[in-house]
Amino acid sequence: MKKIYILLVCCMLLISTETVLAQYRNPLALPSKQQVLIDDTHAESQKLAKEYMNRRHASAFSVLKDLTVKQKMSIVRIEAERDKTLMQINDQIALEMDCLITLQSFNSEDQKLSDKTTYKISKLTIARQKAEALAKHKIRQLLTKKQRIIFDNIK
Repeated sequence: MKKIYILLVCCMLLISTETVLAQYRNPLALPSKQQVLIDDTHAESQKLAKEYMNRRHASAFSVLKDLTVKQKMSIVRIEAERDKTLMQINDQIALEMDCLITLQSFNSEDQKLSDKTTYKISKLTIARQKAEALAKHKIRQLLTKKQRIIFDNIK
């Protein structure tokens, strides 16, 4: 009976060792601490993120039908300002992303520069979200109570 238990334990150790060694191309080499590069596997997610960032926002005109002329003029002005601001921020984000990809592709040992670029990208993303929220808030202030309820349901 003891022999069976010992044999089972040895088999389990052998299987677990084979599994761990199979995960590495060179079993004697330890995993490196290099950054993960953005490669072809991330291309689709990058494409979707760019489409999301560049998409046109739903206009209040598409849902709200009973707007006054003054409301329409104000909404057009606010949306034009918002689109201009978002376009500038999106361009800056695209430049920083290209810089980050370049840094990663050359396996730069300067981690601080890579971190600084990532920090800039996150700051720009926050600025983008603030610009969107500010425009939505300004439009919402122009609306009546009934219009606000409908406007709040826009995604």
